[in-house]
Amino acid sequence: MRKIMKIIAAGVLIIAVLCVAARIIYVQLAYPSTKITMLDMGDVIDTGDYLISISSASCFDKQEWESYVEGQGITLERDLYGDDTEDLDAIMMYDADADYKVIAVDVEVTNNTDEVREESMGRLCGINTPVRRMAINYYYTKKLQPEGEIESTKVTLNPGETQKWRYYYIVEELYKQYFFEYVKIGDIQRIPLSF
Repeated sequence: MRKIMKIIAAGVLIIAVLCVAARIIYVQLAYPSTKITMLDMGDVIDTGDYLISISSASCFDKQEWESYVEGQGITLERDLYGDDTEDLDAIMMYDADADYKVIAVDVEVTNNTDEVREESMGRLCGINTPVRRMAINYYYTKKLQPEGEIESTKVTLNPGETQKWRYYYIVEELYKQYFFEYVKIGDIQRIPLSF
């Protein structure tokens, strides 16, 4: 009787080990590890639908930024912010009194499809750190484009058309590493930024 119990226990243990191993194999096949492709400034991120490259990235401290914005004849975002704000893009997600920094990234986007595409500028790619995803500042991104102010960050690209955009990000603390990246399940294309 004791021998039969040992055989049954061994059989149950073997079945349990096989079930766990099968589940691990299934998860690895269904959800592969993320592949990170490191690119250099000027290289092209290929999303399948779009070709995206960065021509430059710069960082302004608070004083430089405010002088630059005023020199462009644009009202500072903090001067618009309040209960009666009419510009819905002037939603401050940072402390205007803090010692913030502004990151500006010049991006070139090409529609790589045979159809007209409408996209939000902030959806295609973004700046991230190893621990935090950054949000585009829509107010400055609309006001301070290289070709002049735009009405919306939702843009239309014809087949094969290339547009140049400037993204602005406001950060309250500088991290050691920033990446401009396109994230798709299982695949990240990343361009390290340096200032």
